[in-house]
Amino acid sequence: MESLTYYYRVLNLEPGSTKEDIKRAYRKLAQQWHPDKFLKQPYQLKEAREKFELIKEAYDRLIGSSYTEAPEINPHISVRSASAQDHYEEGILYLQAYKYEQAIESFTQAIRKKSDYLQAYQARAFILEQLGLHLRAKLDFDKVADLKRHHRPAPSQQKPADAELYFQQGLVQFQARKYGAAIEMLSKAIAINPNHQEAYRYRSQAYFRRGYDQQADADFNRMRELEQQVKHSAPPPPPTPQPSAHYATWHCAYTLSRHTQTADCLTDLRCPH
Repeated sequence: MESLTYYYRVLNLEPGSTKEDIKRAYRKLAQQWHPDKFLKQPYQLKEAREKFELIKEAYDRLIGSSYTEAPEINPHISVRSASAQDHYEEGILYLQAYKYEQAIESFTQAIRKKSDYLQAYQARAFILEQLGLHLRAKLDFDKVADLKRHHRPAPSQQKPADAELYFQQGLVQFQARKYGAAIEMLSKAIAINPNHQEAYRYRSQAYFRRGYDQQADADFNRMRELEQQVKHSAPPPPPTPQPSAHYATWHCAYTLSRHTQTADCLTDLRCPH
């Protein structure tokens, strides 16, 4: 088994980073190396799959260690237990990694902490439906409908994790060729996070397959604009090293015009004046 230091390096973190740092690093790298982004690049798809699996392994190992290898605690310092939102965000991470059973458990823990957690019910219902557990999914969907009748959260109350959940739902619908449902879910993700580059990418393709060329072009252009913003915000590449001064510059001194055989070596034969 690899050491924890190795897994910290995989996520580009320093040993001892917080749980939130681990989650943040995982989200960034998982989006960067998700195999779905390389479906049209077969030469990079294998590498993406390997890196994605390694990123998931590092996340699972480090998050697990935060529970099993806790440091010594000062009895006079109170420790905050995981909140409903902590469990919800953990469920989102499991959902991104296609670990549905763990995701269901995390969303269930969130609901136990907060009985009216609409997003957790919705996320759990979505996974249950994908697993074919339609009766359990229906119970959660009914609960979602009931909660929406009594409370409709304002956009400002929604979190980036909600945008990622809608994006994942839209991605599943897109892969199932349900382009109308995909557009609906991806639009919700964009409403929460207007800079969600991948949501624009897939919504553009969904629009194109539904024949909405104008909307597809608009989303494609927005995606390119976001790509350029990321590109320009990246640090400049290191300068190209210049050749050292001690390397001599070659120049033609003599031409052996009458020599027709292969030259095995050259000796400096300078005639004295």
